Amino acid sequence: MRLFRAGRINGLNAITSLDLQQIECEACTLGKGQRLPTLLSAPLETQASNLLDLVHVDLWGPATATSLGGKRYFLTCYDDFSHHINLYFLANKSDALSALKEYSTMAEAQTGRKIKQIQSDGGGEFNSNAGTAFYRQKGIEHLLVPPGSPQQNGRVERVHLTILNLVQTYLTDCTLPPTFWAEAASYAAYIRNRTPCKPSNSIPDDLWYGKKKSHLNLQPFGCKVYYRRHESISKLDPRYNKGILLGHIAGTFSIKFGTMNAASLSKREMSSFHCQTTPTLNYNWLILRINLPVRLNRH
Repeated sequence: MRLFRAGRINGLNAITSLDLQQIECEACTLGKGQRLPTLLSAPLETQASNLLDLVHVDLWGPATATSLGGKRYFLTCYDDFSHHINLYFLANKSDALSALKEYSTMAEAQTGRKIKQIQSDGGGEFNSNAGTAFYRQKGIEHLLVPPGSPQQNGRVERVHLTILNLVQTYLTDCTLPPTFWAEAASYAAYIRNRTPCKPSNSIPDDLWYGKKKSHLNLQPFGCKVYYRRHESISKLDPRYNKGILLGHIAGTFSIKFGTMNAASLSKREMSSFHCQTTPTLNYNWLILRINLPVRLNRH
């Protein structure tokens, strides 16, 4: 038709543009076909109307670096109604089903509701015989995303992107090695659950627990931490050690931090926070869990 319109050939006067649109060329479909637009993972008419009506799950990994706890994967469980995120760090892919069972027990106990639907890809960790038996036993409808279509599981895929972007940012800002990726991911999920989410600007943690919770304990990842030394020390030795904050312990007012002192420490009590990131540290790290400080110094 282009040659005809350019006056180079004759005899195509009877063919119209409508005729061209109605031509079905199988060879063109096979050779030049394009993918149709992907439907949303949960269209507006099927979005969850209550907690645990629909839970999106996905497995990420393996990480290029093993975490301090020996983990290389994490399982993400994302509640469609509240946007609440739970991460489970795993050493092997085969541990995913056990983590999903743990999430099911925990979520149903905390919310007082039953999981109705779980959406995942067709990975063997979710679609095995043991997984099918678990869904049947719990009365859960398992929704499978077609192979090669991660877009249809887009909500949890977006959560992964958000978490991993924050992990890279935290580790870069604090100049920490990649082995701290699990601590950074856990902190990112903790903060994400306490941040307003669109479209209603509701806080996931408030919807999940059905009440507003205090956020006064939140501190930046990597800020300097000073904790009291209770072991026997010389009168001239410092009474406090220094470390950096690596996360909050869910359900408590405790935090997790790393210290440059590789020696064992007994009773520990926080003294203050300094909200500054640290320079490059080349030390052996010891992960500790401590209680909230008696006082907070914010700078």
